[in-house]
Amino acid sequence: GEVACLGTEVQDAYLKAWLSAGNRLPERAVLLSTGPLESKLALLETARTLQGRGLTLYATGGTTEFLDQHDIPCTRVAWPLDPHDDLPRALDLIKDKAVDLVINIPKDLGDPELDNGYRIRRQAVDFGIPLLTNPQAAALLADALARNLDHGLECRPWESYIGA
Repeated sequence: GEVACLGTEVQDAYLKAWLSAGNRLPERAVLLSTGPLESKLALLETARTLQGRGLTLYATGGTTEFLDQHDIPCTRVAWPLDPHDDLPRALDLIKDKAVDLVINIPKDLGDPELDNGYRIRRQAVDFGIPLLTNPQAAALLADALARNLDHGLECRPWESYIGA
């Protein structure tokens, strides 16, 4: 389905649509797998904003290295097909509802990247964890959280938007 909402700022409208679609706001932790370098760069401020809002960040290997280079704290997690037994597992975090948002940007269509990403996205859907697969949507959500949690979510009558 689709949801359309109004706001005086795009962030206000987006957050209303997010909630109206049945999504929850992230309150504890976010799982990040940010794909190619272009997406990592596009999501740098998003990660900084989410972390600055007090959210714990979990990230797959390449994303962890990128965030570390930019002084954004996160906890590295193992890919679904990764044999690292000493790391938290991405699928377990989702299954245990230890994260309340997954941002998974596909990196490429090669194996095992495609299979790992698919498993993370599928697990998020199966366990009802909100999932974003687009850097622009993730950035807008982080911006909306920062703006609206500071100023509050504005609810106004329809007439105030149309000037009636």
